[in-house]
Amino acid sequence: MDRPDSRPAGRPRDADADDRIIDAALAEYAAHGHAGYSLNGVARRAGVGKSSIYLRWADKESLLVGAVHARAEAPSVDTGSLRGDLEAVVRWLLRHFLSEV
Repeated sequence: MDRPDSRPAGRPRDADADDRIIDAALAEYAAHGHAGYSLNGVARRAGVGKSSIYLRWADKESLLVGAVHARAEAPSVDTGSLRGDLEAVVRWLLRHFLSEV
């Protein structure tokens, strides 16, 4: 018998996981670049399973774009493709970080 005030089945989501995943995604990309950036690495750094990442983001590119937007004052871009958006944001980040040295 279901009670209206009952909790959903399964383990509750970890409230800190979003921040840990975002920080881990940025650290993983910074450490390994585009070629070495992986959800396995992000999951290890964040201390979560890949399923926790996939509950929040569709793929590694959308996670990285979301992480950049969450942590930087990046410009809003819409090139019409996820890859184009990611490339535009990464170019902005490189200019931003290199100009503050």
